[in-house]
Amino acid sequence: MRKGLLGCFLFCFAAFASSRELVDRVAAVVNGEIIPWSALEKRLRQEIPSPHLLDAEKYRAAQKLILSSLIDEKLMDAQTKALALETTNEELNLAVEDILRQNNVNLEQLESLLAREGLTLVAYRAQLKAQLGRMKLIRVKLQSKVNVTDEDVKAAYERWAKSESSEVELHARHILIRLDSNADAQATQAALAKAQNMVSLARAPGADFAALAKQHGEGSSAAMGGDLGYFKRGVMMPEFENAAFALETGQVSEPVRTNLGFHIIKMEDRRALPLASLEEVKESLRQKLIQEQMETYARHYSQELRAQAIIEEKL
Repeated sequence: MRKGLLGCFLFCFAAFASSRELVDRVAAVVNGEIIPWSALEKRLRQEIPSPHLLDAEKYRAAQKLILSSLIDEKLMDAQTKALALETTNEELNLAVEDILRQNNVNLEQLESLLAREGLTLVAYRAQLKAQLGRMKLIRVKLQSKVNVTDEDVKAAYERWAKSESSEVELHARHILIRLDSNADAQATQAALAKAQNMVSLARAPGADFAALAKQHGEGSSAAMGGDLGYFKRGVMMPEFENAAFALETGQVSEPVRTNLGFHIIKMEDRRALPLASLEEVKESLRQKLIQEQMETYARHYSQELRAQAIIEEKL
């Protein structure tokens, strides 16, 4: 009887394992090493918001792009191992601490954020360790090729200054009528009606927009009369920014919907952005040029590794 049960268990386990193999099929084989389909889909979900909303053509293009990255990583990880470029626990801990500091979170908050992405801290540390190893490999292989001169920096500054000279920043105020992003049609219509009424009041002759914002605004800036100070492009939410930059000085917008609710925007002032001197930005420009060169050489290095490898893609 026991033998029969054991045989049934082994048979069921084998059938289960076989079904897992069928489900988790091979996405690519790199020098005899498999990249499973599950790894491709997991990375896709991590890097692309709501991939299931993409149409078939875009989804397949995204799959190909992610698979290409996984292949490059597999090749670089093999080189890192061959050169014994070990990432120590101390280096890994310092990298985690740096991530916590840059994102202004503690370890518990980081674990919570990772859980939303379907990652544990252990898995994240493993990914980070692999990334640090690849960075070491890039430095070892390519650092000597990078050469950024003072003339390169000066030329980059002149290009930057030319592009920035036409940039402007706005001084704006707003009145926010809060609305949950998942609000139903009735709540949305009520909030929109309230916002449209605010537009009428704000556009009335002699209207005090700051006073209206203090009285009716539901955002954090309401106490300051809705004052947002000066801001340039790329700072505010796209919907808000597009509406604000389309206004003339003194003009009040129609209600603008964002995930916070409806905004009524008044453009107070528009001015050219002051340019920083070469001395002020030369080090940041130098680092940017170094990074660009490193990325270019890294692409070439990846192509070299691919040329030497046996790669079979299953997409």
